[in-house]
Amino acid sequence: MSLLLPTMLFNASAQAAGTDITGQWRHCSAQYNALLSDDAYGEETIITSDSANSTTSNEYQLDGRVLISGQQQQLSADHVIYNKLLGTSRASGNITYNKEQVSLQGSTANIQHKTKLGSIEGVSFQLQQRHGNGTASIARLEEADITVLENVSFTTCDPGKTDWLLTSPNIKLDHKQGVGTAKHAVLRFAKVPFLYLPYISFPISDQRKSGFLTPNIVNRSTTGNEIWLPYYLNLAPNIDATITPRSMSDRGTMLINNFRYLTRNSKGSVDIEYLASDQIYGDDRNYAVFKNNSRLAPTLQATLDLNYVSDSQYFSDFSSNLNTASIAHIKQTAGLNYQGRNWKWNTRVEAYQTVDTSIASASRPYQRLPQIRLSKLTPITNKALKHSFNSEYVYFKRNERLSAQRLNLQPSLSLPYDSLSGYIRPTLQLQYTGYLIDNPAVGDEALLNRTLPIFSLDSGVFFERDLNFGKTSLLQTLEPRLFYLYVPYQDQTELPIYDSGLPDFSYDRLFATNRFNGIDRIGDANQITLAVTSSFLEKSSGRQLLSASIGRIYYLKNRKVALSGTAIDTDTDSEILATLRGNFTNNLSLTSDLRWDDEQNQLDKSNLLLSYNNRQRSIFNVSRRFRRNSLNQTDVSLLWPISQKISLLGRWNYSHLDKKPLETLSGLEYQNCCWAVRLISRRYINTASTGSEYQSAIAIQLELKGLANIGDNIENILESGILGYQN
Repeated sequence: MSLLLPTMLFNASAQAAGTDITGQWRHCSAQYNALLSDDAYGEETIITSDSANSTTSNEYQLDGRVLISGQQQQLSADHVIYNKLLGTSRASGNITYNKEQVSLQGSTANIQHKTKLGSIEGVSFQLQQRHGNGTASIARLEEADITVLENVSFTTCDPGKTDWLLTSPNIKLDHKQGVGTAKHAVLRFAKVPFLYLPYISFPISDQRKSGFLTPNIVNRSTTGNEIWLPYYLNLAPNIDATITPRSMSDRGTMLINNFRYLTRNSKGSVDIEYLASDQIYGDDRNYAVFKNNSRLAPTLQATLDLNYVSDSQYFSDFSSNLNTASIAHIKQTAGLNYQGRNWKWNTRVEAYQTVDTSIASASRPYQRLPQIRLSKLTPITNKALKHSFNSEYVYFKRNERLSAQRLNLQPSLSLPYDSLSGYIRPTLQLQYTGYLIDNPAVGDEALLNRTLPIFSLDSGVFFERDLNFGKTSLLQTLEPRLFYLYVPYQDQTELPIYDSGLPDFSYDRLFATNRFNGIDRIGDANQITLAVTSSFLEKSSGRQLLSASIGRIYYLKNRKVALSGTAIDTDTDSEILATLRGNFTNNLSLTSDLRWDDEQNQLDKSNLLLSYNNRQRSIFNVSRRFRRNSLNQTDVSLLWPISQKISLLGRWNYSHLDKKPLETLSGLEYQNCCWAVRLISRRYINTASTGSEYQSAIAIQLELKGLANIGDNIENILESGILGYQN
């Protein structure tokens, strides 16, 4: 049996352990200082001691604080017999020998400095990059980059602590390859042996290597008991793969392959999941993703993103993420992008696989075969006429619907004036859109077009004043903004709609030149936006403490252009939009935006997030998301220490419209210097469809820091559910 533990299992920082007060070694008290002094990096051997006596013409007896440095190694001891001709040392008393991120302490030592060969007896050692330490009866320096330890005990706990312990009669450390190997190893936790390994290979640096990752074990209501057994393949310095059998008691064994590559000009990945004869579904099931990004030239890139899934229930059955489980369409794209000094061009083809087969063909997205965009880039200059040009050609195709070619041309001119006190930016655009319809109905025209001018005037001024609150000095800014937009009316009812819609009306939309998404509909406009932003900044640091914005649109004329089947809006002004951003302390922040309908005297939309994160593993988030008649959710999450080493984990995501929680998660996390355990209970809805059933899971993970994670991969769930969570 051979068990290989690759570098991917380890999260230890390459910095000196003990300085990492917020990372995984924050509970450790041992400080691993720099191993080598500056003298150790020279080619010459430098010797210092309290006293030195010559015993022969080539041999010296050195006593008291002896230090021999050079050739990336360093020996210190109380007594050393040094042979100048042979370059050897026989040392005794408080020996420390450092090289290659390894520190060895012992009772006696024989070192050949030029070849870095020798031996040290009665050894205690430290692996600098892994916060590792241990003991051995003898350490043999067999080659310049090879250290062999006999009768070894190893842990990443603080020296003197053995919460977990790996013992072996023989461990070999290859410093050049960054790999350690052990024979007949026994792994103990809380002094209880629970794993015997005839052979184990593990990293001692940040280099990758092939081998088994630790298995994940979990129970889910849709799949039963699961065991994941990933095997990592370091195929080349720029190519790797992870092959994972996923055994599910209720469904069978799925094979998962994640393949990655990186070349000088390309990077990409191939992910394939395959389950033969699902015991519940009754058929083969699979999912595949291929992504690639290639630089063909300094200004030319090619992209590819292909996705395929075998059936509509795949994500809801095998994913634990609501966003993934509720996907209705998955995209297939291929593109070619060019960006030069003055021009930008990109082309792509885009198609979709509709995962939700209940969606009618007529309601599925159009394919773009192809879409080509060409833009003229203009440097930003002050008080100078600016010009730009944007264009797009796209062929929309979909079964059972009208297909067409569309050409859009949009030249523009602007004469901005910017100063320290304000700005004025008038812009004139011309929008031409032409359609060539495939197989139009009898009596309908095949060629349709529309030409519209668009004029906008954006302006603002800046005011500021000093505020003093005791010893705190603040700078307050006030930035009124006026935005005028004029677009004449043109009847567009004969034009088809391929990508236009009404976007969510948010603060940024106050300054948009088209109230619709896409270009199939250009909204007529004669309107003024009035808005104001005020910020409070800490003068000593420049940190923004608070920023608030509010604004609305005043319509000078009724709008006439509308989407098919929607009523024309005749309000004289828009809803009031406001945003708030607060960084009250380094740890406490608030973000909020809202949309208020003052005619109906009601709130139409709001988002609120209050977050506390002290970067010391104390996290509390509460958010409220509201859309009238469509969304009303409260989301609370926390990671909160109840003692120095024990923390509560929790999330509660509740839908007020459905009057039920979408997800509840509770758990505990215990961490000390060298190990951690996490236990969570989770109950969640895995699909957004009405009447969906709850799924549940209980997961436990034991992390032996610097060695392995045993159990379910809980971190992914916590990172997606608790904002700011990091292991």
